[in-house]
Amino acid sequence: MLFNKNKKMLKVKGVLTSTENACGGEVSVALQGDDGRPFFCEETVSAVTEKAEKPCSIESKIEPLNDNKCRKTSIIGNIWLYSAAPLIAVAFFIAFVAYCGIYPFGNRMMASYDMLAQIVPYAEHFFDVLEGKSSLFYSFSIAGGADVFGTLAYCMVSPFSFLFFVMGRGNVAYTVPYILGAKIICISLSATYFIKKMFPKINNYLVPVLAVLYTYSGYFHVANTYINWLDFMIYLPLAVWGFRVFRKTGKFIWFSVFLACDIYACFSIACFSMLIIYLILFFYAAMCVKKEYRRDSITKICLSLILTVAFALPIIVPSFMAYVCSGRNTGLFSNLSNKLSADHLYHKFSYVLCDAVLFVLSLFYLVFCDKSKPFNKFVFVATALIMAPVCIDEICLLLNAGSYMSYALRFGFLNSCLKLYLGCLAVENAGDLKAEAFRKTGTKNNIISALVCAVVFCCCGGILYVIDDVITNGSKSFVFGWSFMKEGTPLYEMFKEADFCSSFSSKFAHSIGGLEIIAFLFIVFGLGVAIIAVLNRYKIMNLRIAAGAIAVISFMQIGFVCYHTVAGNRNTMITYDRINVALDEIKKEEDDLTQFRIKDYENKVTADAPFTLHYRAYSVFSSVTDDTNFGIMRLFGYDGNGINTIKTRKGNVFADALMGYKYAYSSGTVTPSYWEDFAKTDNFNVYKNKYVFPTAFYVPGGELNLSECKTDADRYDTLYNFLGGEGKLTERFKPDKITYNAEDNTYSVRVRARGTKGDRFVSICFPEDMKVEYCTSSMFVESEKKTLNSAYKSSSTYTSGGIATSTYTFRCLDERFNEELIMNSVEYVVISEDKVKELSEIANANAAETVFGSDNVTCKFNSSNEGYLFLNYVNIKGWTATVNGQKTELLSDDCLSFLIAKTGEGENEVKFTYSSPYVRYIFIGLFAGALLSIAVFEVFKRYEIVKGWLAKIADIAADVLAVFVLGFGFLYPAVLFLIKCFKTIFGI
Repeated sequence: MLFNKNKKMLKVKGVLTSTENACGGEVSVALQGDDGRPFFCEETVSAVTEKAEKPCSIESKIEPLNDNKCRKTSIIGNIWLYSAAPLIAVAFFIAFVAYCGIYPFGNRMMASYDMLAQIVPYAEHFFDVLEGKSSLFYSFSIAGGADVFGTLAYCMVSPFSFLFFVMGRGNVAYTVPYILGAKIICISLSATYFIKKMFPKINNYLVPVLAVLYTYSGYFHVANTYINWLDFMIYLPLAVWGFRVFRKTGKFIWFSVFLACDIYACFSIACFSMLIIYLILFFYAAMCVKKEYRRDSITKICLSLILTVAFALPIIVPSFMAYVCSGRNTGLFSNLSNKLSADHLYHKFSYVLCDAVLFVLSLFYLVFCDKSKPFNKFVFVATALIMAPVCIDEICLLLNAGSYMSYALRFGFLNSCLKLYLGCLAVENAGDLKAEAFRKTGTKNNIISALVCAVVFCCCGGILYVIDDVITNGSKSFVFGWSFMKEGTPLYEMFKEADFCSSFSSKFAHSIGGLEIIAFLFIVFGLGVAIIAVLNRYKIMNLRIAAGAIAVISFMQIGFVCYHTVAGNRNTMITYDRINVALDEIKKEEDDLTQFRIKDYENKVTADAPFTLHYRAYSVFSSVTDDTNFGIMRLFGYDGNGINTIKTRKGNVFADALMGYKYAYSSGTVTPSYWEDFAKTDNFNVYKNKYVFPTAFYVPGGELNLSECKTDADRYDTLYNFLGGEGKLTERFKPDKITYNAEDNTYSVRVRARGTKGDRFVSICFPEDMKVEYCTSSMFVESEKKTLNSAYKSSSTYTSGGIATSTYTFRCLDERFNEELIMNSVEYVVISEDKVKELSEIANANAAETVFGSDNVTCKFNSSNEGYLFLNYVNIKGWTATVNGQKTELLSDDCLSFLIAKTGEGENEVKFTYSSPYVRYIFIGLFAGALLSIAVFEVFKRYEIVKGWLAKIADIAADVLAVFVLGFGFLYPAVLFLIKCFKTIFGI
């Protein structure tokens, strides 16, 4: 017999079913009235069946017959509930955006670091696509022509990416607050849905507080400058809810769908985080599922993860192939030998501890929960699996396949979701939230509660004010007028000298520290929450007051971190605007900026600036760029790291001419004489290259085997001859003085270059199997020591003649290392400017008429002999060429890798066409994913028939995989970490 809240008896029909799914005997009940309508108002129903071991509480929705009032109240309540958290979260954000003068409330933009350097420029690429200047997956603007699929897959696959285009061409940077605002709303909605579905006992007034705390969790501040990573925070709570549905019904489609969405958000991070997720699910089945259902549960978990991968194969397959070809493919173990760095731990815990409220609530649950229950034992294991990578750098490096250092907190979306889950458990278990927890505790306890809250709020507010004052004003702060902060006192000196006072917001917003402040705030906020939680537990403070107090503390914390996230990402387009003024001077003389490249002598803007400023340069900053594009950087000594960055700075007279750098801009004076003054603006000087080669020109022919040359100087001479030059481009000078020091077994080597005008560098090339250590000072200093592999080329320095001298000190334990070997392996190289001038005249005389399409280049020229067409764009996989309609092979060389096609005599029309290889990989992934999905669904359709042998196979495979992941991904790097700690502590 059932009653509603007004004690009115309800006549219902109960349909009681028992379902044995992967997690054991689940009991479900469906209730309806005499008229067949389902019930909608929330009541609790207890039911007992023969198959159930004990009574189980089942949430159902019950509505009195012919009463619409309850339904209306429920709808209104749901509207309030699901709008509260998004409105609160976005209100904080809008308030600080307005306060900081971010567009549309001012002229500033909220884009910095990776956002401004990589994501925003790549979004600008789409405008070139719409205008027919580039194809979707290829751009001529950067890196000598680059396939951009890998980077677009890494940072642009998001349902929010279309918002980048609302402001129009050249204004993408101003759209960032709109995208962040939209994601903040969706994260809050996701968290609200998660809390209500997973923790229905939590009072509705606490739900928005917990949802907003999750929205502004530490991972939000780690990922905000790589905006697509925030999608993880939307999908993961829904995936956890999907697993709950799977646990209760055996249907895992939602779980697989939302996990697959995480992989689309960023395949690199999500794929490796799947290792952690798999272990968590494996231990859940092992620890929380009854023995008779365990094998069945593991089988379904494995099938759900297979389906997840199947859904994501269209992005996994092409992205994996892009990574294999990229310069960032540095190997799984490339960073495991690195020494320990306190900075990594320092950075990570800044963002773990800024979740003070959820962190303390999580600790509260872990401390006070019933540890004898299997589920709580599992919670401890899951917490260890998620938090271990944060604590031990090498673990995260291994899980992320050789990615680097402080980015280990990329997996922070897992611990943010974990803290939300544990925090909700703590709140839900604080008492019966619908009755006794809101009891009156008496006048005495109310007074104590009020005093405690007042002290906590004053402490939190005071500390916030003091810290913000210190951050804002530094040593000139009002704080330093206080008696205990007088000049000369230790506290004064500590605040005066502390680095964290300098640009804290900027550092905090980009994952590079701030632990001094965050730890202090964690103590204040966390201690306040802990005190209130303990008072509630021991019935001194009722839950209504405790919840309100925790909400106030939460909003203090949220306000602090939200403000410094917004303030830390403040930026302007001033530099871009000033460079545009310089470019306008170039446009006065040039009709088409696609026929040459422009050099930034000082790295004034990101290497991806050509996307935003709409010119071309051999530069790039990208998470996934083909390794072939880095060949020119290595050959000619341009600035960059050879992994994901190439800059236009450095190089030499020959390189700048060959690369088509016709113009350069600089805020200072450019000294090499091959750059002549062209224009002057208020902020930049513009220069013109006297010897620039055309983009495409005819080459008479000859051999081009640069990879077989021993040194870069040999390669320059060989390339110079291939392009039509006579004699040698370089002049070499052997060491003129070698001194041996027997005391420390070192050789001091002096090399001098004389006379010739041009660029000079020291080339060092010892045998590849010989490990040689060197330093560039006159004495061998340990801190300056570097390891020399097979070859080394110093930065090129332009001189107008005279004598240039460099001294190196070498040490090697190999018995072959002697003066004769040094004499043959070290030389000063000079690139002759006059020789470059001669070749420039030849190249321009043989220039081809060049027209660029979106994914093709057409070159027309007339030649009297057979030879080659040379085009200074990179020959990455996907290029084909035709000569007068007939397909021709492209000349390939590992060092140069430019587009070089063999041609005949007479009139020639050479057409180079690019087709991204990743398009076919997308279709391969789509086809394979469809087949795999069909296979999984077919297995489930016939599950009762195949579950016996399938469970045996899955059980063994799951055990083997779990042991492998736990050992290889966790235990091995953890042991390595402990060994490093031991060596560091004892100085071994």
